Amino acid sequence: MASETLSILGFQCAANPFLEKILGGLVGPETIRLDKKRSFAANTYLDRGIRSRSNLTVWTGIFADKILTKITKNFTATGVQYSIAKTGVAGTVYARREVIISAGAINTPGYLES
Repeated sequence: MASETLSILGFQCAANPFLEKILGGLVGPETIRLDKKRSFAANTYLDRGIRSRSNLTVWTGIFADKILTKITKNFTATGVQYSIAKTGVAGTVYARREVIISAGAINTPGYLES
């Protein structure tokens, strides 16, 4: 159980997050799917037929080094400078319409702040 793991690591856990003040760890039921598998972006969105869309390309093993932007009337992301994790080879890709930053709760703010 995830709450037991958090307790062993020294984090306080709310037994019922809906009745108590939350200070410390929290295991939310929204992270567990009906088939009792953990939910994450790939199995929640991509595996529901979206991978076959012609306007979507998914790369793995790539580090986004910098979000390319332009400032006109609005602040607009135009592409990404990246490097391949295994080889370090760098490249640039430009967006035709939009850039979606999906780097998780830890990494996304760093991209937005840089």
